[in-house]
Amino acid sequence: MEEGIFDDATDQISQLPELILQHILSFLEVKEAIRMSVVSKTWNNAVAMLHSLNYGDGSLFPVAKRNENEEVVFDKIRELLNGVESMIRKRQEQNVGVQKFCLRLSHSYKLLDLTPYITRLTKELSACNIKELVFKVGMYRGKPCYTLPKDVYTWCSLHKLELGGFKLKLPSRDGIISLSSLRELRLYKTDMDHRVFQLLIMSCPELEFLSVDYCFGLDRLEIFGLLKLKEIRMRNCLQNFDKIQIQAPNLECLNHHGLGTLSLVDVNSCKSLKVLVLYSLTCDNKWVEDLLCNLPLLEVFRLIGCEGLEMVKISSNHLKVLELDSCKNLVKTEVHAPLLSEFHYCGSLSVSLSVEAVAKELVSLDIEQRTDEVLLNNELVEFLQNFNHSKVIRLITGELHKLSLPKDLHPPLYDVKHLTVNSDGVDKSKILDLLDSLLWMAPCLDSLDLNLACDEKTVKFTRESPLILEGVPCCPSVPFKCWHHTLKKVEFDNFENVEDHWKLRNYFVENAKILESIDGLIQCDRA
Repeated sequence: MEEGIFDDATDQISQLPELILQHILSFLEVKEAIRMSVVSKTWNNAVAMLHSLNYGDGSLFPVAKRNENEEVVFDKIRELLNGVESMIRKRQEQNVGVQKFCLRLSHSYKLLDLTPYITRLTKELSACNIKELVFKVGMYRGKPCYTLPKDVYTWCSLHKLELGGFKLKLPSRDGIISLSSLRELRLYKTDMDHRVFQLLIMSCPELEFLSVDYCFGLDRLEIFGLLKLKEIRMRNCLQNFDKIQIQAPNLECLNHHGLGTLSLVDVNSCKSLKVLVLYSLTCDNKWVEDLLCNLPLLEVFRLIGCEGLEMVKISSNHLKVLELDSCKNLVKTEVHAPLLSEFHYCGSLSVSLSVEAVAKELVSLDIEQRTDEVLLNNELVEFLQNFNHSKVIRLITGELHKLSLPKDLHPPLYDVKHLTVNSDGVDKSKILDLLDSLLWMAPCLDSLDLNLACDEKTVKFTRESPLILEGVPCCPSVPFKCWHHTLKKVEFDNFENVEDHWKLRNYFVENAKILESIDGLIQCDRA
């Protein structure tokens, strides 16, 4: 953009109040904001008074190109970092506060020691009464190589702190950590021991959100006395992380995605907990039962990769979402949850499953592949009968091309209205056979979504209202009319690359007794 590119008749944005212009500019990186400053004097003033300095993802820091002298690249980096310091210093001289500062160095420069620049930069920022700091540095050979300057530990004005790639150490033997206003703490690929972490979070009495992601050196999580803490997210702590013990009366969400060493989770004192997600936890049935007794408000409960579970009984009057995923030793599950609306299961069909719930909005079933075709089909029918009264079923399996269902039995999903099937194991020439099997399993569908090897297809059905039949029912042991007697219209979407459209058309013409129209298929005269 060039100065004067807009005239008064067209540049309506420049007429906005300066505070609104600054808010707009706060979403841009600094280099983009500076470009906007040449649009007009109004924009230039807004940029000069901008309280948010966002230096983005570090892309402004060059990387040595082929045959380029590294010292030339280092000179450019020094110049850019000096420019960042200069901009902060200029704002101090003009009494313009910096409320938000974001800098991400996406590359590691081991041969160029950035420690002096990081130290000077944090000193400049410490005088700015800063409220939000996002500071991430690149690592060397997968490990943090820079220590967080001690000044940051005493920024009492901070509301949000996000660190990445740093070593966290106590400022001194008797070092003080005081982050009395901090509400949100995010640690990413940081190196710290349990003592430093403990002192850090205990210095944050206003803390509401804590995220620990891919951190080194931390072997447990112990939190006591943080009365305002509402959410904790932990992911892949890279050493022997084996213990979670939390006493936070207002904690509402705990999400732990670990690497298989977690053996103790004590959250029984967190009476406000509503969401609990645990990966790779060693636990047994008694632990689950005791947990649900002590967490009366729990609404979302997800157990993923918990190999210690064999026989689990889940009983809760508040539970709305339940997930059991890849619990390989699970042989029996009983679920008593009258408010359950979503159930997600990933595992073998051989699990003895009993789910009692008034209504389930969504059921997601990821079925492990099996080689025994007959056993698969018999088990599948019995397994699906647990979910006949669900509104939406999502079925994921790689074995649907082997379906040869025993159609003399009661259809397992008679009341289901919406069915989604994900499978990579279906030959496109066998879609008609698959469709026939699925319509037997769920004969009263309103819609069917087929996601076959990333190829999404949809079939919609318009039917008359099901009526009670007089005399012989149309399906074995079913007292209602199925699609054979109620289907009036079929709509196919994204079936252009399917062969033998005439077979699909003829199938519905022959089997739907009151069919009026078929849309989305190529018109064929072949009989």
